Amino acid sequence: MKDKKGFIFTISIVLLLVVVVLSVFYYNKTITEREHRTTEKFKFIAVSQVLDMMSEEEISDYAEMSSFYALYSLNEFIIEKNEPLKQGSGPSNNKYTEFVNKSIYSLMIDGNVPNGYFQNSAANFAYNSDEKSKYVFKEWSNKIDKICAQLGYTCNISDVRNFSYTQNDSW
Repeated sequence: MKDKKGFIFTISIVLLLVVVVLSVFYYNKTITEREHRTTEKFKFIAVSQVLDMMSEEEISDYAEMSSFYALYSLNEFIIEKNEPLKQGSGPSNNKYTEFVNKSIYSLMIDGNVPNGYFQNSAANFAYNSDEKSKYVFKEWSNKIDKICAQLGYTCNISDVRNFSYTQNDSW
């Protein structure tokens, strides 16, 4: 009878060890799989956020903010430095705003107004580095490119086309 007790005890210990080893193995496998899913989920959320930054609404909001700031800063420069813009040579309804539109576009894209847009051809206006990082389309585009590159993606944002800046209401 003693031999049977020893045999049953040995078998129960071996079975208990097998259960413990299998539990540790499956627990480790579960943790590894969960980490993999978390990584994939993080990557998916990050890509979703980048795509949200490039939605039509976000681009429109950014362009609106950038154009308003361009108009504001251009106006401040003209008033403070007494440097009026040139008059255009186009049709009479566009003659007074031709260089305003070109200046706003240039500020939005590059952060500066080229020489030759002001009546004093030597006058030059450019954003400082802080303003460029906040309000210039190329800087915004570069930020998105860097984020995409960190995620392992390539992002190509085309140049701005068909830009127009109009005043719908005089007040």
